[in-house]
Amino acid sequence: MSTRAELIFSVKELLKEHTDDSLIADEHIMFQIKNMRAMLLRQLYSDRAKRFDASVTQSFCIGMEVVDNGLCGARTNCTVLRSVEKIPGLLSVKSRSSLTRVGPPVIGTDSYDLIDSNYLSECLDDEYAGHSVFLDDDYLYLVGNTVAAKLIKCVRVSGVFEDPEDLEDYDDTCEANKLTKCFTAESDYPIPGFMASSIIQEVVKPYIKVRTLEEHRDTDNNAAPE
Repeated sequence: MSTRAELIFSVKELLKEHTDDSLIADEHIMFQIKNMRAMLLRQLYSDRAKRFDASVTQSFCIGMEVVDNGLCGARTNCTVLRSVEKIPGLLSVKSRSSLTRVGPPVIGTDSYDLIDSNYLSECLDDEYAGHSVFLDDDYLYLVGNTVAAKLIKCVRVSGVFEDPEDLEDYDDTCEANKLTKCFTAESDYPIPGFMASSIIQEVVKPYIKVRTLEEHRDTDNNAAPE
């Protein structure tokens, strides 16, 4: 695993062979790394048989608040909670969600049921169903038929996110006196180990092409006329 700075350094080391790396801003390199990461992860996980690897998954805690229970219909013992903030953009993956888990903030506890909001009514009619969770307009909703649902103040969310740095504004605990940022400059960037070198090579590739074209042009211009 590598940090953001280490990935940028690796790209610049290769760029030295092909161009003046000092002319390329770190922010531009990181922008390209993010885009390439997202593209390769989408390709990798478009196969539903592939499970999301722990190395690309990030987790954070977010507060929940009780909202109008109109989603429950006529059910009187139903509670609806919504996250106090929107959830960072999840990686768009064909035919499935990259939201992998939502549960209590205590690691090791059972998770809540991730559902498609279209099936909420069926879940509420199931007396054995637990708390159901879904996303709508980037907010996280939790619906439950028990009194305990009203006591939920915070949940832990895990998933694969489009831009890992979006989690810089989120904490990994619900305890006010123990807040720790989920992502910082020192964090390992969520990329599978086998994919890091491919990303770096793909980011450098356009500069290699430009350098090759310039060399060919210079050779043609310096060629002796017939």
